Amino acid sequence: MTEFQLVVLDVLMTEWSIVEKDIQVQLKEIKVNVNTNFVFFEPEQIVRVTIKLEYFEEKKPQVTLVNCSVRTDVLITQKSGEKINKQTDVPDPILISIISMAISHSRAIFLSEVKKTVYKGLLLPVTNPVEIYESLKKHFNLATEEKE
Repeated sequence: MTEFQLVVLDVLMTEWSIVEKDIQVQLKEIKVNVNTNFVFFEPEQIVRVTIKLEYFEEKKPQVTLVNCSVRTDVLITQKSGEKINKQTDVPDPILISIISMAISHSRAIFLSEVKKTVYKGLLLPVTNPVEIYESLKKHFNLATEEKE
């Protein structure tokens, strides 16, 4: 069985915008969109996961109140020292773990920033990294090849 080592190289908030206004809306009326982007850089053996959060008032026209994107870069290596040639060499549970780390980093950075604002009661909803991974497999061709 191949053993992998994960090293978080960078966690960076790449976007933060907020509409500071006289809030007439209750926090429970604010909706959220959570989008995830996944990139595998083969030569560097780095996985980049970006979690984008958009909190908005659900009315016409839709008003975005808070926008936040957090990028997590993770280096994947095999303990044997053998190079990973393509993303399909990495087992699903490892990729799911990376997505889980990215969600945790996003939650922590979002909460540390939003607590300084009028939106301090907003939270990142509970998200299932397995469901996100299954969705990403369809959109980013993350299907792993069967090993014989």
